[in-house]
Amino acid sequence: MEARHDKVRRPAQVQEQRGVFAAMAIEAYCVKCKAKKEMKDPVESLTKNGKPITKGKCPDCGTTICRIGAAK
Repeated sequence: MEARHDKVRRPAQVQEQRGVFAAMAIEAYCVKCKAKKEMKDPVESLTKNGKPITKGKCPDCGTTICRIGAAK
């Protein structure tokens, strides 16, 4: 008997948009600093299942911080 795996189809290549948020201040929670911080160099992309996400760096410790959902 053959096993079927129904997986969500994802785009062949996910494109990232860099520099779109230069004028916008996007805040995300830094788990290392345990506080909300303004992202440094935010980049909008998609997760594996196609949801929007914004990734950036914490200005204090340099850890990657993420904000799930579309940027407003």
